Amino acid sequence: MNMKIKLSLTLFLSAIFCSASFAQGTWTQKANFGGSPRFGAVGFSIGGKGYIATGTDYKTNFKDVWEYDPSNDTWTQKANFSGGARFGAVSFIIEDKAYVATGYDDNNKTVYKDLWEFTPSANKWVKKTDLPCKGKYYAIAFAIGKKGYIGGGLEKNHDSVLWEYDQTSDRWTEKKGTATISPGCHGAIGFSIGNKGYVVGGMYRLTTYNTFYLISPCHPQLFLPNLFLYIYCYRLQIQPSNIF
Repeated sequence: MNMKIKLSLTLFLSAIFCSASFAQGTWTQKANFGGSPRFGAVGFSIGGKGYIATGTDYKTNFKDVWEYDPSNDTWTQKANFSGGARFGAVSFIIEDKAYVATGYDDNNKTVYKDLWEFTPSANKWVKKTDLPCKGKYYAIAFAIGKKGYIGGGLEKNHDSVLWEYDQTSDRWTEKKGTATISPGCHGAIGFSIGNKGYVVGGMYRLTTYNTFYLISPCHPQLFLPNLFLYIYCYRLQIQPSNIF
């Protein structure tokens, strides 16, 4: 084998192993969460810090809020969430503010539809306009630009509506597309990259899903302004390992 082939093979194998190592990443143990053990909480990050709020331990529903500072690996308790204690809420971020909405309190059988705005710099919660539905929990949420989106989830009357929140006007608008998120689908994960939102996974009637949605604003010259398409990936069974 000549030198050029050996060098090419070495570089090729190095690229493969480096890519594999980078893709796998490394997990490092950090300081334990400052609050009580829980599940069904919400999490978000603003200004280089992470936040965990609400949740439940099956006996108690929580409304405490904790801030994680990665610079010194510490947790600090912040102002309690101003809405009722709950689990299964959702959150999204618009600029320097966090929004926490919906959720369920099994102690008083309340399905929430409220929306709360949190400003970390002021350590303050402010009530905003309720979601125009009968309440839901374990929904999906993400933000694109200055708009927040909530859809899916469990509720009194299952629907497949995607709701858009306008931070400027403090108003909700129902968004309609060419297809819809399955009614009653809950526990899915939503996130955004640039001007597109993504939804993956979820569960409905004990059936779990690994399907992957892309939610993207249509081009204003081709469609009505702000109309959204829900691209369902043709029910391809895309495994999470193939997505990420």
